[in-house]
Amino acid sequence: MYALINERFSTFRTFTHVNALSCENIAGNVILSTPPWATSLPNVDSSLSLSISKETSPKTVIVLFKDHISANYEERTEIYTDGSKTETGCGYSVYVPAQNISIACPLPRILSIFSVELIAIKHALLWVRQSQVTTKVAIFSDSLSALDAIKHSGLYHTALVNEIIELNHQLRTAEITISFVWVPGHSGIRGNESADQLARAGAANTHIRRNHAIPLADVRSYLLKSCKDEWDRIYQSTDTGRAYKDLRPSVHDRLSEVDTRLGNSILLRLRTTHCRLNHHLNKIGCIDSQLCEACGIEETVEHYLMNCRKYRYQRERLRRHAESKNVNFDMRTLLTDPQVLRYVVEYVRSTRGIL
Repeated sequence: MYALINERFSTFRTFTHVNALSCENIAGNVILSTPPWATSLPNVDSSLSLSISKETSPKTVIVLFKDHISANYEERTEIYTDGSKTETGCGYSVYVPAQNISIACPLPRILSIFSVELIAIKHALLWVRQSQVTTKVAIFSDSLSALDAIKHSGLYHTALVNEIIELNHQLRTAEITISFVWVPGHSGIRGNESADQLARAGAANTHIRRNHAIPLADVRSYLLKSCKDEWDRIYQSTDTGRAYKDLRPSVHDRLSEVDTRLGNSILLRLRTTHCRLNHHLNKIGCIDSQLCEACGIEETVEHYLMNCRKYRYQRERLRRHAESKNVNFDMRTLLTDPQVLRYVVEYVRSTRGIL
């Protein structure tokens, strides 16, 4: 048992090393120095999201945002944060227009955009602490998910959220009031647009900070994706299972299913051709002939579904169902289109019972 565990852990370390991920860079949990009941709750304002939708024009968004700022945050130091994730990298930004402060930093590519947005907010708080700002501060972010995680921090036991809660409490203790405010993204709001450009510049920077801690959730997602990519590479490089690969070219593709376990078992056997038809039974040495007893030709899945004269009445019923759904009556459609799969199962049940 211990040998198996050591083998699995060794495989994990090898895989993370090959994929440029050190086990030492995985972030552990951050324990708050102050008990939760004594920690200052963050002030999160996402009220603008209730009055702005995708259909709201950019001009209206800007007017609503300016009115919201003048009514609630006019005398505060404004800080805009943003995160960017592209195919080549990640980056975050902190922009303080009143002091002409522009910070753009690259981050490891495996981070999720959720983590990148939280990192941007965390570094905005670090900047406030280091710059000795003594006024009220409004930190603007266009990530509702990040702000929601901060607002409901008790539900998000992650290192990044805990770090933000800890920093916010330290600043509140120093009598610096922090407000986290949602700003509509990509709407022409100057501070947000500047932060967006800075974050994109950070993501384009190839000088990555290798020592940046990676949240465990991002490590898990990255490893799952990497394993699936490796599985897909092996899947596509072999010649086995060609009939199934014609229907599912990549493991990233998903074939539709029906509501019953028996129905899905029937569909899997048809898709793989590993079923109780004479062609397969002869191939594995169970019977001497691979010919259809009614037609005298190979009893393949295609012959069984499309041509066998023994089941012409059942097939005609299946054809009518396909026509009623306006789908083609061919092998690929019958085995992949979710609109007709249950009728294919009915066809099998009415002809062979089970394959």
